[in-house]
Amino acid sequence: WGPAALLDWRAVQLASGNAPAAAQTLARLRARLDDRGTMMRFTGPADDWGLMNSRDAALARLLMVAASDPAWASDAPRLARALMQGQQRGHWDTTPANALGRLALADFAARFEKETVSGRTTVALGAGQRVATWPNPAPIRLPAATALLAVSHTGSGQPWAMVSFSAAVPATKPVANGLSLRRQIVPIRQAVPGRWSRGDVLAVRLTITARAQTAWVALTDPVPGGATILGGGLGGRSELLAEGEASAGQYPDWVERRTGHYRAYWQQLGAAPTTIEYRIRLGSSGRFTLPPTRAEAMYAPDINALVPGSTLVVAEPK
Repeated sequence: WGPAALLDWRAVQLASGNAPAAAQTLARLRARLDDRGTMMRFTGPADDWGLMNSRDAALARLLMVAASDPAWASDAPRLARALMQGQQRGHWDTTPANALGRLALADFAARFEKETVSGRTTVALGAGQRVATWPNPAPIRLPAATALLAVSHTGSGQPWAMVSFSAAVPATKPVANGLSLRRQIVPIRQAVPGRWSRGDVLAVRLTITARAQTAWVALTDPVPGGATILGGGLGGRSELLAEGEASAGQYPDWVERRTGHYRAYWQQLGAAPTTIEYRIRLGSSGRFTLPPTRAEAMYAPDINALVPGSTLVVAEPK
């Protein structure tokens, strides 16, 4: 059964007074959730036979259940974030999803955000301490320290806190946190087989896979200095050499061809693998050490992927 059918079945069990069975059904629903960092959302289709069922509508119904169930209270914020991420241009995908989403978020706000936040939030890490003042707090950044992190609030309301840690460490192996990446280099026009020369053309083939449907994903791939990304209709970017790019799956909603990188955006990236390919003409000789290739959910940066950078040696043409 899909999530929508399980929610319907739980309602039937509660109506018949079978609370233990309804609790078991709720546990089965948890197994259908993709639990990634700051968000929880359903994987797979919402139902196999419901005409107006959708993941967004099912998630809204689950949020209403979670907001009133103590066993799910800690998960309600992540369900609410995932529900908001499902919006496209300010609305969800179906009329039932829009109605249920509005009710679910209103119920969530009434239970968890009924007081206006005011006052001061203090964050301390070792000797470092920062204060955010409401109603217009600024992001707080603290230097690294081996100590306990303490967050306290003085004033009305209970603000949400999202904590992330970052460190400048060498990228030596692939990273896959809800997304995965694969990068391939394919020769298109090579003056000397097996060797890169200035003026050669190569294809960069990128395959991105999301563990579940993910909103607003950006993929950035660096290009060597002096190289030209082909295609796009601008002068010097040969459309003929760009023909035949081996792309498969969901094409990006927007593509940027910049001097130093190629970037693709998806408003909603499905769970099926997506392959995109672009071609570049090498314009400078030398040894180029490229930064990592990265993919990230723009509004949920804990969902990300990374492929370590590579080295490209380009010789002068003979």
